[in-house]
Amino acid sequence: MKTDVTDWYLVADWDARPESADVIAARLVDASAAIEVALPVFDGIWTVKDLNVDSADERSWSGLVGSSPYKVDGVAEPARGFTLSLASVISGGSMLHASVTAGAALQTIINKPNEFVLDFRARHFGEAVEIDLPIPADERFRDLGMRIKSIWDASDLRVEFG
Repeated sequence: MKTDVTDWYLVADWDARPESADVIAARLVDASAAIEVALPVFDGIWTVKDLNVDSADERSWSGLVGSSPYKVDGVAEPARGFTLSLASVISGGSMLHASVTAGAALQTIINKPNEFVLDFRARHFGEAVEIDLPIPADERFRDLGMRIKSIWDASDLRVEFG
């Protein structure tokens, strides 16, 4: 059944916790597998830095994470961990988008420095994003959020339906 997921998103975040590129890569593989199960429109391929990456290819992820330090004013800040933006084309040219910032050892009082975000982007601004999802779709997405929270050992989770 077609479900309008235009404003759906989930955010899992956690406190400062230094992690290696290899650990983050393993978590990305697990998170991608969970997404593939929950969202059948996801084909298991992410585009990162103009490269198509198989979501199960832990070795490639390790290299990508290692080459993606968090930067401030163009300068790598190792204490802030790594950051990646992932995209995957889904039905109708819309995009499934994920961003991850992980491995940050530096923390302020205000914000948790590590997070995994998943949302949907329309092909054209203002268009609805509709995908085929088994019913009940909202429970499926909420369950995915809980799985992502567990994979990243996150302390908080927000799941929004617009």
